[in-house]
Amino acid sequence: MQVVTIFIQNNKNENLIQKRSQSKGGKYGFTSGHAENNETNTQGAIREVKEELGIDIKEKQLNLFYRTKINKTIYNLYYTKLNIDIKNIELQKEEVEEVQWFDLEETYQQCSQHRDKFCVPLGGLQLVREFIKNNNNNEYKGEKQS
Repeated sequence: MQVVTIFIQNNKNENLIQKRSQSKGGKYGFTSGHAENNETNTQGAIREVKEELGIDIKEKQLNLFYRTKINKTIYNLYYTKLNIDIKNIELQKEEVEEVQWFDLEETYQQCSQHRDKFCVPLGGLQLVREFIKNNNNNEYKGEKQS
């Protein structure tokens, strides 16, 4: 099984966090899901962003920055830089209740202190922090989304 998580950051260095619907636990997290049997992990990431947020992204906008296998599950972490007006996002109501922009450090602190409200793994957040720090937000820049 392939799990995909997509960390979407805007030009203000804020990260898009979604609140899952109550039927999905009601916790805050990043866009994520599973690649289906007939698709690559990148295709799965693109589909999840489209399904959950109504945003069309291209493969060249995604940067796979971390992959690991735990038991029989492969976890794929992606980063993309997109400027999105959250008022224009079309949420998949069965999965996502709302979205908000958060500062990465604020997100890390909230996740550290309120594990009951967040389902973001701290290890994943630490990997994103390191990726962004090491790339200085200059190496990878996605395309502007309207």
